[in-house]
Amino acid sequence: MGGLTAAHELAERGFDVTVYERRAFGGKARSLSVPGSARGGRRPLPGEHGARFIFGGYQNLPDTMRRIPFGTNPNGVADNIVKAPLFDVARDGGRANVSLPAGDLDPRPYTPAQGLETLMGAFDTLPPGETAQFGHRLAVFLSSGMARREGQWEYQSWFDFLQAERFSESYRRLWGDAITKFASASHADTESARCAGEAIESLLYLEITGRTHSRILDLPTNEAWIDPWLALLRSLRVRLVNHHELVRFDVHKGRIVGAQVRSATGLKRVHADWYVCALPVEHARRVWNEVMLAAEPKLAQAASLTTRWMNGIQFYLREPRPITKGIVLYLDSPWGIGSVSQTQFWTDRNFARDYGDGKAQEDLSAFITDATAPGIVFGKTAQECTAQQFAREVWEQMKRHLNDTGEIVLSDDLLHSWHLDPGLVREGDRWHNEDQLWISTPGSLNDLPDAATGIPNFFLASSFVRVDYIDVDCMESANEAGRRAANAILEQAGSRETPAQVFKRQLPAEWGALRALDDQRYRQGQPNLFDTDMTAAELKQKLSDSAPHEVGIRPQHR
Repeated sequence: MGGLTAAHELAERGFDVTVYERRAFGGKARSLSVPGSARGGRRPLPGEHGARFIFGGYQNLPDTMRRIPFGTNPNGVADNIVKAPLFDVARDGGRANVSLPAGDLDPRPYTPAQGLETLMGAFDTLPPGETAQFGHRLAVFLSSGMARREGQWEYQSWFDFLQAERFSESYRRLWGDAITKFASASHADTESARCAGEAIESLLYLEITGRTHSRILDLPTNEAWIDPWLALLRSLRVRLVNHHELVRFDVHKGRIVGAQVRSATGLKRVHADWYVCALPVEHARRVWNEVMLAAEPKLAQAASLTTRWMNGIQFYLREPRPITKGIVLYLDSPWGIGSVSQTQFWTDRNFARDYGDGKAQEDLSAFITDATAPGIVFGKTAQECTAQQFAREVWEQMKRHLNDTGEIVLSDDLLHSWHLDPGLVREGDRWHNEDQLWISTPGSLNDLPDAATGIPNFFLASSFVRVDYIDVDCMESANEAGRRAANAILEQAGSRETPAQVFKRQLPAEWGALRALDDQRYRQGQPNLFDTDMTAAELKQKLSDSAPHEVGIRPQHR
C-alpha cells in the first residue's frame, strides 16, 4: 500500500519509477484467487488476507481511490465503496448481543455531554455502572489535548488507563481487550492508552455520532481496486516488477548506492537516485544493515517494534448468510474473531453464477487477532493448529456465538469449503506468519521513524512511519506514509511540482475547547479536568458546565 502510493504520487509528477515486489502487488490489502476452485467458465473463488474495511476516519486512502479510473464511475474506484453501517458485538452463552448503528448522519450539533450520551446509549444492554465508568474514562481521554496524550497517556497501558483492575471480567473484556484486539491485534495491558483512545475516537465515537461511516468494497478487492490501480500506474509508465525480493542495500559515503534483489535467475543490483523501502517492519528490519542503523538511529528503534498476528480465513457457504450489514465481533472468542458477510455488498455479482463451482453462495470472511490463546475444540493455539484444525476452531467459535440463543445461524451442512490466508506458511509443527501487524506498545511512538531518514536518498513508506493518522498497522497509515515519502523526495530533488496532499486526522469538534483547556493544564502540571472520581451525574454536570454554549458540527483537524 505504501509503495504503490509513493509510486502513484511520484509518477504523476514526472518521476521514473520502478516497483519491485516479492509476492503480489497490493500486499495485505489484495484479494487473490483460490487455486483449483473455478468450474464451468466461472472465476475462481476470491480469497484474501482478511476482510477489507475502509473506516470512516480514512481520508488519504479514499483520495487515492478517487484518482483511479474505473469504467464510467465519476469518482473512479472510490465509487466502489459502499456503506457498512453496523457493528455487531456477539456474545456466547446466551448473553445479550449489541448492534451498533454507525454513519447515519445526524445534522444536529453535539455538545460533549450529548456526544458521550449518544455513544453510551448504544451500549444500554450492558451493566449501567460499568458502562458509566467507561464513559467517564472516555471523557477523560476525549478532553485530553495532544500534549497530554503524547506526554502522559502514551506511557500508560490502556488497561491501566481504564482502571480495569477495579472492575469485572466483562468490563475488562469489552472495554479493554475487545477494543485493542479488534483494532490492532493487541491486548489492553500491552497497548498504549493514547493509541487505543485515539482508535476509539476515530473508529467508534465519530461513527456512532454520525460524522463518519465505515465502508466496504462492492467487489473483491483486486477487481474493485488493485487491478485498476496497477493499470493506472502502468499508464503512467511505472514499471511493476514482480517476484523480486529485496535482499540488502549497499551504502557508500552515507548514501544508498544500490539495492540487491533476488529473482528466479539470481541476484542483481538495482541503481536509482532515490530508494523507497515500503516493506512491513518485520521484513524491513532484515535488510537494514549496521551502516544504515548508524546513519539513522530511528531505524534501530523501529526494528524493536512489537508485532502480532491478524490473519484471515474465508468460509464459502451453500446459502447466503448476511449476518449483519457490516462487521461482527465475536467478543468471547479466545482467538478474537471478527467476520464480514461479503456477498451482500457485491451487488454486481451473483456469487454462485460468477465464482467457483456454482454451489457456493456466500463468502463469509473471518479474521483472528489472537494466535496465542488455546482454542475451544483442540485446546491448541492458532500457531499450533494444522490448517484443518485452524478452520474448525474458527468455525466452532463463531457458531458458539451465533447459535447460542436457539436460532441456528451457522450449521455444518452450510459449509461448502474454506480458504486460509496464504501468509501463513507451515514450518514443522507451527505456522510462520509472513503478514504480521506491528502494535503500539506504551512509549513506542518515540520509536516511529519519519518518511525521510538521515540517509539523504533513502525513504520509508510503510504503516510504521510516524503519520498524523492513528499509529496502527492499516491501509490509511501506509497510504499517508507513501505520500510523505513522495513529498520528501520532491524536496530532495528540488522539484517545483505541487506536493501530494496529506490529510489531517479528523477530531470531534465538540471537544475542541476542552482539548485546548487541557493543553494549558498539562503545561501547568495539572491533571485533566475530569480525571478524578465522580458519579455519572457529576460527570454530566461538569461536562455541561465546562462546554461552550454553541458547538458546530464541522470536523476539526490538527
